[in-house]
Amino acid sequence: MKIEMVKVVSLTPMGDFTMFVRFSNGLAGTAGFSHFVGARGSASEPLFEEAFFNRVTVIDGIPTWPNGYDIDAIALHMRMKAAGLLHSATQAAE
Repeated sequence: MKIEMVKVVSLTPMGDFTMFVRFSNGLAGTAGFSHFVGARGSASEPLFEEAFFNRVTVIDGIPTWPNGYDIDAIALHMRMKAAGLLHSATQAAE
């Protein structure tokens, strides 16, 4: 399996723990993050509240929350690609 080195360029929360994600390779799509929210742990606890979840930012190409919790951009890209959720950024925005 080839691993593509990508970064997240931007994130837009869409409600119900979903986000529109744009990657540095020009692909984008909408992904659900409820499986991250369902993972119990002290770092992920604040993400259970959607208002906090929506405070995500991109730091050095990585989705990061104010408490330091982050998601690996490459793993996110691979998961979205495997699920058929990625399209060219112009197609995904339509």
